[in-house]
Parts: sequence; C-alpha cells; structure tokens
Amino acid sequence: MKRGVIFDLDQTLVDSSLAKKYRDNRDWKSVYSLIPQFVLFEGLEEVFEYIRDHGIKVGIVSKAPSLYVQKVLGHFAIPYDTVVAYHDVIRRKPDPEGMYLALSKLQLTPNDVISLGDDPNDIIASNTAKIDSVACLWGSDNRGSLLSVEPTYVISTPNELITLLK
Repeated sequence: MKRGVIFDLDQTLVDSSLAKKYRDNRDWKSVYSLIPQFVLFEGLEEVFEYIRDHGIKVGIVSKAPSLYVQKVLGHFAIPYDTVVAYHDVIRRKPDPEGMYLALSKLQLTPNDVISLGDDPNDIIASNTAKIDSVACLWGSDNRGSLLSVEPTYVISTPNELITLLK
C-alpha cells in the first residue's frame, strides 16, 4: 500500500481550463475571479475519502504560484499535507526538484509514493525522481505526448487511483 500521493493541480484535480489564457498572461486577478467556476473532477471526492480513511499523505506539486494553489485547494476543500509551488523551487517540472522537495516535506521515499499528472512534464519529473507516475487522461489535451513519456500507469477516471493506492 502506498503511504503518499503527489498530485499536480490544474487539469489533474480541477478543470481550470477556462482560466488558461489568463494564467498564460500572468493575469492572476482574473484567474482568481474564475476559481468559483472551476470544476473538481468527478470521482475525486471518493478518492480523497479513501486517502483520509487510510492515512495517506497528500502533496501538491504545481508550477503555479502558491497563493493561487492555496486559493484553489481552499475553494474545493481539498485535503493536503504539503504544497510545492512555483516559488518553492528553482527548477520546475520536468525537473524533479519539486518532487524531491515534496518527498522531503512528506517524510516519504519514492517507493512510498505515487504521483499523478496530466502533462508530460509531470510524468518526466516523477519518473526522474523514481516515483511511480500516473498519467491522468481526464484532464489532458495531449494524450499522445502524455503516453509517449512512458508513465508507470495510465488511468481514465479518478476512481482508478484507489486501486493503485492499495
């Protein structure tokens, strides 16, 4: 059984695609105003219930700024133990620095953890850190490139994660 899980945020936990152009332009005021319109992907409530019931630690590793990450996690009441955001690292995904920092904060080893993401850079960072990587197809708009970086697992719905955590 895995003792921890590391999630990417955007397009892995929440559908934030409507704010993409504002994020790309670093218009954070507009992004923040759109958070109430983001959607938590279906099935994640059950995943977090399983995580909570089994004492599994949760890390969030995102290329977004910490304030944004905190606002999104708070809005959806997503439970977590640690966050590694944009300003917490010098080298961002696909570099594994954020993964290593999350492991350190969670006090876990790569074998204890599974990591989920919707982007090839998420998978590359996980694989480089020797963490089992999970390609999440529900939020990805680049399935071909996501699969080409050789994730450890590929899942189509959040509920499939429960089986991987066991």
